[in-house]
Amino acid sequence: MSHDFQMTVAEVVERLVAIGAADEVLLAGQIRNWSRRGLYGPLETRGTGPTAPKVFDEKHLVMTRIFSILSRLGMDATHLSVVARLLNKTPYDAAPVGESYEPGLPVVIKSYKAGERNWRFRIYSDEWGNIRGGGLTPDEVPHPLMQMRYPIHHTIEAPAIFGGLFTPELPELSAGGEG
Repeated sequence: MSHDFQMTVAEVVERLVAIGAADEVLLAGQIRNWSRRGLYGPLETRGTGPTAPKVFDEKHLVMTRIFSILSRLGMDATHLSVVARLLNKTPYDAAPVGESYEPGLPVVIKSYKAGERNWRFRIYSDEWGNIRGGGLTPDEVPHPLMQMRYPIHHTIEAPAIFGGLFTPELPELSAGGEG
């Protein structure tokens, strides 16, 4: 991901709170917990020493948004560790041919920023709540075989994932229209 897009925990929290996506105090603690549990993978630091702030990029910002949504649905760190692995898979149709790329979520972020808004994150679970599959997909309907085998599925659409993170919001129309 882009090295010119680097944020600390406080900056990630500020960004998500500004778009109404999270509670400030709760989210800061969650991010630190998720980081300690390794859900983001290895993170760079600003400075040295054990208290040096962790550096988050676009991928981590989106992961945080998804983790936050799923946490509100009752998923815990064990579920989110599976979600993190699913986010690191590249959708088959989105893999760029003949070029080097970072797999998984960065490919989708690049696609979304290029105007392809038809993305969603879908997970399939069994009756006991164990996540059995899923990932980022442009498919509008759940995969029929996965849906048949794992009857519980959650879908998070692109506006809930990316809305307000990378693009300015559209200006509101005036109530009176053009005159």
